[in-house]
Amino acid sequence: MSDFTGERLVPGEVDADLWNEHISRYFFAASLSRTGAHIATRILDAGCGTGYGTSLLHRRNAATVLGIDLSPDAITHARREYSAAGAQFAIGRCEALPVPGGSVGMITAFEVIEHLDAWREFLQESRRALTGSGLLLVSTPNRAVYAESRGDSGPNPFHVHEFDFDEFSRELSAVFPFVQIFGQNHTGTITLSALGEAGIMAERESLHVAPQNAGYFVAVCSQTELPAIPNFVFVPEAANTLLERDRHIRLLTQEVADVNRAKEKELERSNAWAASIQAKLDAAGKRIDQLQTELKSSNAWAIQLDRDLTEYVARVAELQGELAKSNAWAADLDGLLSNAAFRIVELQTEVEVKNDWAASVSRESDSRGARIVALQQELEERTAWAKALDARLQEFEASRWVRVGKTLRVGPLAP
Repeated sequence: MSDFTGERLVPGEVDADLWNEHISRYFFAASLSRTGAHIATRILDAGCGTGYGTSLLHRRNAATVLGIDLSPDAITHARREYSAAGAQFAIGRCEALPVPGGSVGMITAFEVIEHLDAWREFLQESRRALTGSGLLLVSTPNRAVYAESRGDSGPNPFHVHEFDFDEFSRELSAVFPFVQIFGQNHTGTITLSALGEAGIMAERESLHVAPQNAGYFVAVCSQTELPAIPNFVFVPEAANTLLERDRHIRLLTQEVADVNRAKEKELERSNAWAASIQAKLDAAGKRIDQLQTELKSSNAWAIQLDRDLTEYVARVAELQGELAKSNAWAADLDGLLSNAAFRIVELQTEVEVKNDWAASVSRESDSRGARIVALQQELEERTAWAKALDARLQEFEASRWVRVGKTLRVGPLAP
């Protein structure tokens, strides 16, 4: 079986009160299954859990009983512990009962409906599966009382929907025209018993407790009118309640002592741990004092740094002003330099032009000088030639006139 959660009861693994609370419902169902027109020869135990209730219905009624549950673990346990010729178990869902319509005389569903998402479908399925005079017995905790009993534990995580008396009555009556709801409570009972079974003689002062205030509701539903159902009192086998409670108290006392011893050991470990934590805290306190001293020194240093920083910022602002002036002067100088560079380029261009002109003039002058020299040389040569010619002419003229003068007898005398 899976770990016990309180939602699936395992015989022998729960206290007597919880066991009696559950098993008494099956004794109630067994007594009704033998009542008049509602005698049931086939019973369906929906949400049978570990199968103890299915087995009881079979033993007390001698009917064929089928127990179904959604849990494979629970069905495996039930088959191993309670299987018999007339008690069978199968995996099945309450919202889809695995039986033909109108085939069973009683359906029990104890502490099941609050676990179902489709609980309305379950009620409709129960009506389908029951014979015309069949009975549905369904129990559920009273939401108001149950919530209070759980206290700080909070809502039950396994419950999908819980009911108060009015809602439970209204939802059952919407499917079954005849509904009677009993309140289930633990009550104190005094018994006088002897060896042997000679029947039971009961006297009661009053059992009339308003179902609205009961811890649990047990409803009997049918499509036909219900017979008069008397109040039901279950006296468990271990009926010496005081003895059982004394035993239970002793067990609880032993458990408390064991828990206290465990807590004492845990407390010792906690104290040792706390002492080590305290030592660490003391060391941390000293370290904090040291850090606070260092912090004060750091703060003073930070204050001085802040002052230095303020002066530095002021000096930076001053230098930035000077830099702005220098940048403006540099910009003006850059403009002048740009103009000068432009003028230099113009002058260089002008010089290059003039140099080219001078070079061309020089080349022309050189060419003319060479021509002049050549002309002078030619002039000198022609002058010399002219002089030579003139001399020859003079000689010629002189000689001709002399000859003429001599002939004519005029002119100077020849020497």
